Amino acid sequence: MVPVITLLNERFAHLHMKEKPFTANKAATDDQMDALFGYIFTIDPNVDREKLQKKDLTAYKALTDFMQKHCKVSHYVFQVMKCKPEMPCNYCNNHPPRMQNFDQLHWVPDPVCIQGADGERYREFSEVYGNTTTEQDRPSLKSSVTTSPADVVHKDLLVTRKVRSYIQCSDCTKPRCVYSNGCLTPGMTKALEDAETENDYVCGAQLFPGDNPHSNSVVVRESVSCASQIEVSYYSSPRTAFQPCCIHCGKFEDLVASTDDYLNGYKERYKVVRPLCQSCKDIGKEPVCWGVNNVSRKRKH
Repeated sequence: MVPVITLLNERFAHLHMKEKPFTANKAATDDQMDALFGYIFTIDPNVDREKLQKKDLTAYKALTDFMQKHCKVSHYVFQVMKCKPEMPCNYCNNHPPRMQNFDQLHWVPDPVCIQGADGERYREFSEVYGNTTTEQDRPSLKSSVTTSPADVVHKDLLVTRKVRSYIQCSDCTKPRCVYSNGCLTPGMTKALEDAETENDYVCGAQLFPGDNPHSNSVVVRESVSCASQIEVSYYSSPRTAFQPCCIHCGKFEDLVASTDDYLNGYKERYKVVRPLCQSCKDIGKEPVCWGVNNVSRKRKH
């Protein structure tokens, strides 16, 4: 692998953005990865090196608790920071001491937009460092998605009645519908499972490479991004009833109960009210609804 890694580093070093060359850092060696896992095993000895996908992490309670307190995960960067000296943390207090001026160290901030005289621009790093930020201004969340040429080719496949399964994005974990003319064969099912297990699929990408025998018979909608809502077909498939998930973020757990007064208010006004999780509700997102009920007709009856 060393020659391949070296070649990739050289290729990336030739790239430029805004006349500035890319910096290609050296990949971690096997010894460095072993040392890293040594620290991880100190936190949670139950961790399996071969099972570290996002869906696997929930099984490692000690590691999950550590990440909630010491890590910040965003689309662009994964950060780890020791907790404050006054916190009762065995790990941070018993391992190498905190660096000098630790109290001046903060999380790397997310991009933050501001409306200026010349239009929208992103704040300078120095303006936002040390402040609490969110990913709401992330460029990929703000960009619109255009119709993919592949979706035009597969337009007769991308219909609700041809939904056969779903695959979760390895980045945002949202479920995306898998379409096929007929029921999935054992070979198709195996190829789909392999794609998900190997973290090969992300929103907007082709499900299988062009040389795969299933590339034109088993497809996903490519005119989506991680910012796109869950497809209507996910909830409406006449052949397969999938587990309910939040239409905004795709989360399967912590959904607002269908009997909750908050959702009942929408159900009185609309014929269809899609699931919503508590987290999305807490940040002000509303359920997606269709079909206004004819209130006046109901009252007459």
